[in-house]
Amino acid sequence: MSDAKNAKPDSHLIWHYTNFTGVKGILEKGDIWLNETTYMNDRDELRATRERAREIAVGRAAMLGTHDKRYIIDPEGTAGRVAERVRTMEAAFDRPALENVFVASFSRRDNVLSQWRAYCPAGGAALGFDRENLCRGLEAVGIKLADCSYDELHVRRQDEPATEEQPGPPALLREMHQACQHLAVEIGGGAELDFSSIHRICALYKHEGFCEEQETRAVFVLRPRKEMQPAIAVREARGRLIRHIVFKWAGDGEPALKAIRLAPGEPHERLAAQDSMRILAREHAPTVKILESVTPIRRD
Repeated sequence: MSDAKNAKPDSHLIWHYTNFTGVKGILEKGDIWLNETTYMNDRDELRATRERAREIAVGRAAMLGTHDKRYIIDPEGTAGRVAERVRTMEAAFDRPALENVFVASFSRRDNVLSQWRAYCPAGGAALGFDRENLCRGLEAVGIKLADCSYDELHVRRQDEPATEEQPGPPALLREMHQACQHLAVEIGGGAELDFSSIHRICALYKHEGFCEEQETRAVFVLRPRKEMQPAIAVREARGRLIRHIVFKWAGDGEPALKAIRLAPGEPHERLAAQDSMRILAREHAPTVKILESVTPIRRD
């Protein structure tokens, strides 16, 4: 595995890379948007991960049936019940799912060239949030903050032990197997199945080609008929309506935003951006540190 894949966070901050329009909105309104995964670039990756989850859940459903004590007494009847359980699980995964999953992305790495190119091609900034502070605010409204995994979601690796060098992926993998096991138990009860845990975990799996980002995601799954959920907002973008959740990071306590690092650019661009950012920060985030990036980047 590459060094980037095993890189440890540089500090307690996590960084949200965005253009100047995004920076202005985040500072002036004091909020961060979690966008619905249906409109994300990696939605195909999410669907592929869900298919792997389907394999795990179907396997768990079949395993539960064969462990039934009645199998010894009535193997033919039990086999029929197992087949029915598996068919029910397969059908449950055929339903539309990812339209109710909302995500906001952060990076545990500051000043990464690939992030500047992807999110700030014409200028912008990375906003550094205190992870612990931000996590408390998110969890208060039912939003989970967790690190992404860049390992493939394997079907038969739930017992792989965690190590000091690689503590995250095995733990997330075990969490997926536990969620699928719970779903397999529920499948025979007749109640409506709750896929929220599985979909939240699916949103945390990323292709290893993006491991340099060291992404951390805020994830929320909208659950039917559940009270006390964040309100869904709608905006127009790229000729279509996009749903998102608005999270207010600027609460009454200690501010979560600690630093703003300006995107790299020509010297005159950096000076102009510094002046503008100081004006914005002085009004909306007076304790924040303004940092520069001298990473070389070419803009055509």
